[in-house]
Parts: sequence; C-alpha cells; structure tokens
Amino acid sequence: MSFVCTCGSEDFYTHQDEEITAYVNGDGDIYDNGEIMDSCKTHNWPYRCASCEKEYSQIPPKGAEAEWVAQRERLYITKNASVCPICESDNISGGSIDMDSTSAWQSVTCQDCDAEWTDIYHLRSVEIESYSPDYLPGDVPLTENEIPDPNKAFKGN
Repeated sequence: MSFVCTCGSEDFYTHQDEEITAYVNGDGDIYDNGEIMDSCKTHNWPYRCASCEKEYSQIPPKGAEAEWVAQRERLYITKNASVCPICESDNISGGSIDMDSTSAWQSVTCQDCDAEWTDIYHLRSVEIESYSPDYLPGDVPLTENEIPDPNKAFKGN
C-alpha cells in the first residue's frame, strides 16, 4: 500500500509531544534513526506531512484505495451527509465547530466503524438583512424616508 498527502508529498513523520519519533515514506516503511522498522507498526501519535505539515491520524492512501476513499467522500457530499461515508451508519457524532473568516469545520466520528472525518464548510454567499443608510456612498440617491431593500440594492433586482 502507498500513501500520499493532499499536497502530493509521500513523506511523513510521527511525533509525540512535538518530538519526532519516526519517518514514514510513501510505501509505508517506517524509519527510526535511519533503520527501517516494522511497516505494520501502529502508533498512537499523529502523522504529519513532511512538506505541508498537515496532520493525519493515519497516513493517507494513494492509488486504488485513494480512489475508493474519494468516491466515498463524493457520495457523502452529494447524497447523504447524515451517515458515515465508510459504513453508511447513521450512528455518527460531531465535535465542536471551529471556524475562521470564510470556513468552518467539524470533526465527525462513526460510532459503529470508528471512521473519522472532517466536515468542511465554506462561505458561499451573504444576504444583508438590515443596515444604516449612514454608510451608503454619497452617490447613492436616497431621500430621508427611503431605505433601500438590500435584496434589490445588492442583487441587481
């Protein structure tokens, strides 16, 4: 089995308490101080991409397995985001929602098959519901009693 990060890198490392404990190549071989270790050895520590530092709970797949995972992700997004993308159980639970200025994300876990994934949301549009006319530019004609409908003013209706 081979592995690759979303940035294209095939090199990963594991760490515990921010101390690097082993390197992992794209073939899944684990190296510790230059010596190859058991490639099936599991760690309780996260893996990080050596290029972009993205963190994974397990090394991401490539090849046929990656295609299968991508297909499951597409089905989840387009068909049914209320069930596990792996086993299709509805016994899923989400953690808290984190966000920045244009995105939000939530860690989700399947209680039946232990799959873990992140739901990612992006800001697509905005509808201004109210505002003070004091902020309108001077070249927008407005009498004292006319407060424009924001849906018409900003959507070109």
